[in-house]
Amino acid sequence: MKSMSWITITLHLTTTHILTLLLCLIQGQGTNATERPIIGVFTRLNRTTGEHYIAASYVKWLESAGARAVPIHADMTSEEDLRVVFEQINGLLLPGGGDGTSMEAAKLLWEMANTANESGDHFPIWGTCLGFEWMLELASSNNNNDDDAGDKEDIVQSGFAADDVSLVLEFTKYGIRDSNMFADEDVQEICASDAVAYNHHQRGIEPDALLANEGLNDMFEITSISYDTNGRAFVSSMEAKDVERYPYYAVQWHPEKNNFEYGTIEGTEIPYAKGIRHTTDSIHVSQYLANVLVTESRRSQHEYYEMKRFPLIWTYQIKQGIEFEQYFVISDQQYQSNLRGSDNFKAFK
Repeated sequence: MKSMSWITITLHLTTTHILTLLLCLIQGQGTNATERPIIGVFTRLNRTTGEHYIAASYVKWLESAGARAVPIHADMTSEEDLRVVFEQINGLLLPGGGDGTSMEAAKLLWEMANTANESGDHFPIWGTCLGFEWMLELASSNNNNDDDAGDKEDIVQSGFAADDVSLVLEFTKYGIRDSNMFADEDVQEICASDAVAYNHHQRGIEPDALLANEGLNDMFEITSISYDTNGRAFVSSMEAKDVERYPYYAVQWHPEKNNFEYGTIEGTEIPYAKGIRHTTDSIHVSQYLANVLVTESRRSQHEYYEMKRFPLIWTYQIKQGIEFEQYFVISDQQYQSNLRGSDNFKAFK
């Protein structure tokens, strides 16, 4: 009996070690893992001030998982310039924010990422809120045909009542059993039983609308749905059907706000956004999802070497606010001065 117990324990340990090794390899922790990943973060346009900005909460969210951020100005539409920066970042974050921001540069980077991933050059993309909606538009069959732009129907729907409210996630069968984004059972349990997913949007997509669109149905699996305050269902989380080939993830909600947005009405402790949750569980979910993106980015072999041309975000001006406690101002002039050199400045458009 002692001999059999020893054999059983040995086999169990061996199996555990093999599974652990496989998991490390899958998560990019092998010998070729990138230890200092760089994530490109798109700017958003403040239509009131005309400034391009990035909320610092996105940067802190990435840094909390071990990545650094390089801003990508949304008006940088030179394919040559975008190709150079693409080859030096290990992933792309499309954040929420200003709805008036041009998608032209994002479309070019989306096409580069698709081509790279199809050739085995691992490159993850993450979309949050407006970034989620952009990924819908980029993958939609409505926008991948030869029709005139005026004939193309907007796949993103309007009229959702999900403004400043945290909601639970109702996981699909795929989300429960096969999702890479929500592979952790504890995270699933938290999201399904407690309203920790902060929503701040009026646009989105109903599950049936996503499934009816050939391009979206070919690319994405719905991992969760949520219901707005009027009971209308919308897709709250999705990931690529084949995340090994296309490591693409998107959420209609804001995981980064749980950790890093505590803005209050001036002179008070009254939260500006009352719907944001700061519980231990909500922060655990946020941190877990940051790890998902950064773990994927560690598998990218792109190398960052033009630090002056594409400097880290901390070289840009940072301001204080209320909706965003801190945000970086990515001015056209400073960005182009870095890109071209201070003696060769020219406007984006």
